[in-house]
Amino acid sequence: MTLCAGCGRPLTKDEIALTKKLVNRGAESFLCLSCLAEKFGVSEDLLKEKIGVATIVDTLVFGPALNFYLRHNMIPVPEGFAARLLCTVLGFLVWSLGIAIYMKAHLGAGPKDGLFVAFAKRKIPVALAKNSIEAVVCLIGWLFGGTVGIGTLICVFTMGSMIDIFFRIFRYDVNTVQNESLLDTARNLKMLCTKHKI
Repeated sequence: MTLCAGCGRPLTKDEIALTKKLVNRGAESFLCLSCLAEKFGVSEDLLKEKIGVATIVDTLVFGPALNFYLRHNMIPVPEGFAARLLCTVLGFLVWSLGIAIYMKAHLGAGPKDGLFVAFAKRKIPVALAKNSIEAVVCLIGWLFGGTVGIGTLICVFTMGSMIDIFFRIFRYDVNTVQNESLLDTARNLKMLCTKHKI
């Protein structure tokens, strides 16, 4: 039986693996989830967050897809300020709805979305957590020479509230959600293929 080097509690295989992943792959002493959370100054819920299909898709597909749309002018730019403002607001509404829909599937969360969910699990309201992250990203972008326009401000100050509204509509509770890992998804796909003889 392997014991936690910090508190002496018996360890699970997952905790040993997590220590190797976060501290040192060649580690000979290991920490329990509580001690790991204390060591890194994060919540246990954050350490439990799983990398799922949605995490990979968000990381690898979102940016290239956006570049493709912009490069090929697939989204026409409306004329006039009122029309552009309407498109901006509608765009953020659709984006917020999309975030709520994909997260409701419990197949993981993108990096930024996973971060605000982790904050929300620490009793920080979803709207405040999301808006704070967007504000920090906005500041970094501005410091590097990015333009801060009305669309930027709408995103920073309203995106979190819109996502929170859709979470409530879909009854998505960040405090109780258990996302499916890549391994879980692979098992489920295997069972589905076996069931339908694919």
